[in-house]
Amino acid sequence: MRIKLLLGAGLSALLALALPSQAETVLVPNNAPWAFQQSDKTVGVLVSVVQELGKRAGVDLVARDVPVARMIESINTKQAEFAMIGALTKMDADQLGDVFNIPIVALARKGVTLKTYDDLKPLNTAFVKGTNFGSEYDKDASLKKSEEPNFEQLLKKMQAGRIDAGIGSAPGLRFSAKVFELSDVLGDSLKLIETPLALFAARDKASTDTQAKLKTALAAMRSDGSIDKIIDVYVTKDWAPR
Repeated sequence: MRIKLLLGAGLSALLALALPSQAETVLVPNNAPWAFQQSDKTVGVLVSVVQELGKRAGVDLVARDVPVARMIESINTKQAEFAMIGALTKMDADQLGDVFNIPIVALARKGVTLKTYDDLKPLNTAFVKGTNFGSEYDKDASLKKSEEPNFEQLLKKMQAGRIDAGIGSAPGLRFSAKVFELSDVLGDSLKLIETPLALFAARDKASTDTQAKLKTALAAMRSDGSIDKIIDVYVTKDWAPR
């Protein structure tokens, strides 16, 4: 009996070594330049940040791009371990640290005047569902607002004249316009606020050891300029697409 038990334990150990470790998922927004398709691969600023973060922390991470609303639901229901999204996003998660700051803008379609905040008052505006910027725009119930699933739909509605101004990250809006060949739709831009994008961990999902490793690695990447170098691959210093 003892020999059988030892053999069984040895076989279990061998099987455990043979099985690949399961990667932990980091959800990122499915908008360029954060994550987008290029030559049948998913690339982008946050995809590269996740890859480098996993290497630095010694944690097997994989980035998965999803709509913001699905990201929030997946974290709340603990279907995913981590997410990179605006720091003010409301969901059942703990922040592990800021990744970088991004400018939030109101971007008008060509021909629409947008020089001051008051110029938004008569306009039809739109933002991506689930986003929260912590700006005056978020709290202003007097504005005409609609929610869109992603920047592509938002920009196409701007092109059709159904939306006068899109609200979101400057790089997200401008890079998406470039990807979908809609840059000629864009006109005046008005900066609303600058807000941090952060790494979140779903509550009671990932181990405290993994979270500590990611926190340390993320802080190191910020301080040594690694994140700035990744951003520079996709956008210029003023966040215009390359």
